[in-house]
Amino acid sequence: MMNRQIHWSSPDPFLKVLDIQEEPSSITFIVRSTHESCPCPHCQVPSTRPHSRYTRMIQDLPIAGKAVSILLITRKWFCDQPSCTQKIWLYNIWCWWIQPTPIFYAKK
Repeated sequence: MMNRQIHWSSPDPFLKVLDIQEEPSSITFIVRSTHESCPCPHCQVPSTRPHSRYTRMIQDLPIAGKAVSILLITRKWFCDQPSCTQKIWLYNIWCWWIQPTPIFYAKK
């Protein structure tokens, strides 16, 4: 079996490849968002206070007959604006080729 290197060019400058794990029948890219801030989707004020990390496993099309997965690690954010009703949201990076959009969480 030939040993080859796998390269992945990030579609977003704020995505960093942490690891690429190649198995006989699969390839997993472990990718993390490096955003240091994110605008609130409701009031548009930038937040620099992360709430927590969020992971999602994404299935992609096969490469050379191997199943491909992307383990995406991103953040949930707090909005600290007192007048804003949006308190927590997840920065969504699913549609890199369109534009990242926030996923809203209900205020508790």
